[in-house]
Amino acid sequence: MPDLASVRRHLKSAGCYGEKDLTGLRPDDHALNRIQTAQFVSYAGPLAGHTRGLHELPGGKRVLITESPKILIPAPGQWVNLNAVFTGLLGHEDLTQLHTFYGWLKLAFECLETGKYRPGQALALAGPRGCGKSLLIDVLRGVLGGRTSGAYEWLSGRTSFNLSCAGAELLVVDDKAGSSDPRARAALSANIKSSLFAGEVRIEGKHKNAFDCRPIWRLVFALNDEPENLLVLPPLNEDVMDKITLLHCHRFTLPMPAHTLQEKTLFWKTLEAEIPAFLHWLKSWEIPAHLEEERCGVKHFHHPLLVEGLQTLAPEIQLWGHIMTEVEAGSITLPCKLTANELKRILTSPNAVDCHAARRLLMDWTPACGTYLGRLASSHPERVRKAGKLHGTERWELLQQSAF
Repeated sequence: MPDLASVRRHLKSAGCYGEKDLTGLRPDDHALNRIQTAQFVSYAGPLAGHTRGLHELPGGKRVLITESPKILIPAPGQWVNLNAVFTGLLGHEDLTQLHTFYGWLKLAFECLETGKYRPGQALALAGPRGCGKSLLIDVLRGVLGGRTSGAYEWLSGRTSFNLSCAGAELLVVDDKAGSSDPRARAALSANIKSSLFAGEVRIEGKHKNAFDCRPIWRLVFALNDEPENLLVLPPLNEDVMDKITLLHCHRFTLPMPAHTLQEKTLFWKTLEAEIPAFLHWLKSWEIPAHLEEERCGVKHFHHPLLVEGLQTLAPEIQLWGHIMTEVEAGSITLPCKLTANELKRILTSPNAVDCHAARRLLMDWTPACGTYLGRLASSHPERVRKAGKLHGTERWELLQQSAF
């Protein structure tokens, strides 16, 4: 952005200079005043999915967008190498997973082409290390405007500043940056809803004026498929489960050699050159009727193996395991009714069988026990259900003596 001195130089070169008038201001001072009042903008910089120029936001504020996204023009052609990547990574089983991915990407590109936002699920790519998740994200970046930004600090609630995300169409989170901390996962759940599914998003920068707008964003997670890495994702509860798509990525043989730097460069340039042909095909491809959905255009998809992995280490499942341990030890008798704090005291008491693990699960976050009981009541009502309030405190009924 030009500083004040450079603006004055531009004004002077345009003939706007002279002596001070009776108000003590020179012509360039008056020009600066007009610029700062009549030409004021709330933000100047790139904005995801929006083209360069002066734009007025729905609330009346104006923004000066300084850089357009790189929107590729679809063109007929071959895309055999891209096809090999997509089918190799995602198409090993039935076609539901691959078609869900194509539908998600088709609708995301339509948003970029038209400049009109439509919500889209967060896309989680989970697979073994080195299987090609990063390669796929590079392709997505090429399709969706050419700009990416790490978004975990903001989405996990560590900061309210998200200005660095404003100019990137593709927001990316990987398990190296992510955390399985329950507070971060809860914040991630809330912020996925507010960032991808709300009409407007609050953009804030340090020492900058905040403003509301609608960036054209898509969010992608890149995760190794071990259960502990999957816990970077938010809990798949009722609020967010239809707002996340979980795709299982597989190892596959690349369609071209990519061992040396030269080979890798050639391979990427080949894939990049095929993107317009792929987009030409994608625009004419129709989402299968059984995968269509009104809000996002394509239904969410959860690969069963990833759901199983998430459930293996899900904190609510761990909580039930501790409950069953204490049932076997005789300190809890089912069925019973108790508050979350009463249950926490039993599980974390020095006499509990696995008190140290229970403390790690429940003591770092005050509402942990009640939150996990709520998830169990939602997903497994045959085991846990609400039992009404006593003196304003929620009670829970533990019902069934069985393990998962």
